[in-house]
Amino acid sequence: MEFKRFLKDNWILIIILVLALTLRVYNLENKEYGTDENFSIEYGKDAVNGNLMGVIAKDVHPPLYYIITGYLLRLYDSIYFLRILSLLIGLLGILLTYKITKDITKDKNLGLLTAFLLSINPMHIIYSVQLRAYILLSLIYLACIWILYQYIFNKKSKIIYLLIPLYLLSFYMHFYTIFMIGTHVILVGYFKLRDKIKIKDYVKTLIISSIGMLLYLPIFIRQFKFTIIDEGNFALTRLRLTEIPYPFYKFAVMINYSTVKEQLLILLVLAIILTSLMLYGMYRLYKYNNREFYFIIITFFGIILLPLILNPLIEYLSKGRTTLYYFRYFTYIIPIYVFLIANGLNIKNKIIKYTLIGIIIIGWMIALNYYYNIMTTYGWSRLIAV
Repeated sequence: MEFKRFLKDNWILIIILVLALTLRVYNLENKEYGTDENFSIEYGKDAVNGNLMGVIAKDVHPPLYYIITGYLLRLYDSIYFLRILSLLIGLLGILLTYKITKDITKDKNLGLLTAFLLSINPMHIIYSVQLRAYILLSLIYLACIWILYQYIFNKKSKIIYLLIPLYLLSFYMHFYTIFMIGTHVILVGYFKLRDKIKIKDYVKTLIISSIGMLLYLPIFIRQFKFTIIDEGNFALTRLRLTEIPYPFYKFAVMINYSTVKEQLLILLVLAIILTSLMLYGMYRLYKYNNREFYFIIITFFGIILLPLILNPLIEYLSKGRTTLYYFRYFTYIIPIYVFLIANGLNIKNKIIKYTLIGIIIIGWMIALNYYYNIMTTYGWSRLIAV
């Protein structure tokens, strides 16, 4: 009886997860390496075979993801195996996104719509099977959001200590964790001023996490000098003003702008529609769920704005050779972007609503079809810029 009730209550969500699995597993065994995936394999093997410091010396981020990858390859030496594990992490992210949306809005249907859109979002699909840390970071980011929501809105003070292992796990994989934590500090500070919430437990969480991260400081200083100060090691380009909105374009269609301009111009229209829906979703959240609006907006935009604010300093120190602001570093906030779009679609006029959903489905299927056609070709990621 319990199983039947579970199926009755969750059959739509199960179908969404099956759809998500199907879209991610398609031709996966034949997929060629995307951007930097070869480094994940090479550095992973080196990290667990006595050359951990050599890996640290060559890379910009802490080595935990490489260590995890290396030990998984020892367990079962298969790239396909790693991709399947990464895919499953992506599915967990869809489940958690559904849970967060339902909890915040008290609207199960909106949770299902958000989960469905995330299941077919091209960027989430591609990064779900990309052998980099981003999809795992996205799951951690979502877990942190859920914990903070329980802490701020439901007054569950002790749950905040769960952030300690999540902060440390995330930090030792990727330095952008600093911006996530900075965003959380702003978020808690805002609700302290607005609602007089008690922050003693969060302060303790922050202190303990900071101690754990400061242990890495000597190595961080060496990596910072190697990647930012010294010439000839890591070189991107100076940030241009036109690149600031680019992450939102990538969230919308994923495929590189130059490729879209030449071959898939219709996707530019889709990007404009999705951006408009995101903005309308923000407006609806502000109008009907004001406290939740500030919770989501600070959590979402803080991670984009903090590196943007700090970027001039990094460009100065690197003499214009590198930038902090790069779209793939924002991959893990895609679920909130999709939530805002789903909220923008939560309108009374059913004809307009389902027409827009249909346009999104068609547009994202066009993008995915392009990806499926090139993913088995060497160098495919240059056309999509993963």
